[in-house]
Amino acid sequence: MIKNNKKGFTLLELLIVIGMTVIVFAFSMPFGLRYYRGQIIDEATNNIIDTLRNARQYSVLQKNDSPFGVNFTNSTGNFVLFQGSDYSTRAPLLDEVYPLTSGISLSGLSQVVFAKQTGTPSATGTITVSYDILTKTVLVSDSGISKQ
Repeated sequence: MIKNNKKGFTLLELLIVIGMTVIVFAFSMPFGLRYYRGQIIDEATNNIIDTLRNARQYSVLQKNDSPFGVNFTNSTGNFVLFQGSDYSTRAPLLDEVYPLTSGISLSGLSQVVFAKQTGTPSATGTITVSYDILTKTVLVSDSGISKQ
């Protein structure tokens, strides 16, 4: 009686496992990338909303007896919380600069300044945040700031 005690994998079994792994990876990759892109755009949108709310709060509390605003510039790849009634006449040393992830673009309002004490925005409208094929919108209205 001869026993065949060979243990291990055959080349065919190994190729089948590798092939199945490649197929699973290939089908899951688009979902992973979409999730990653969604996280990037959500983070940027939430940072913009938080910065707008901070600017409004500083203005309402009359921090340094000045209005505050946020400037959105694509050319520098960031947005800036500034002190003053206009970005061009601001005090640059007091700027809070928030970088954007590479590939994110902004369109819509270029600047929002909040009035001292009342917090009324100088401009109302939307800021569209785009990354690859995804877009999110931040709404700035007289009654507040929200994400759509």
